[in-house]
Amino acid sequence: MKRIILDTGFLIDCAENKVDYVEEIRRICNFGYQLFIIDRTIDELDHIIENNRGNIVLNAKLAKLIV
Repeated sequence: MKRIILDTGFLIDCAENKVDYVEEIRRICNFGYQLFIIDRTIDELDHIIENNRGNIVLNAKLAKLIV
């Protein structure tokens, strides 16, 4: 079984572009896999939410909710 690690940039881009990454990964991966998000990714999303303004904050909040 393969491991797929989702990073901060990927999650924010998916939120910004309204991509259902779970469905898209399921569609393109014809092998067994598990999705992982490391704890540092959550920390980075929190940092973005606390220290930025505008759309990136909204996208980071959405990414965190989806996770």
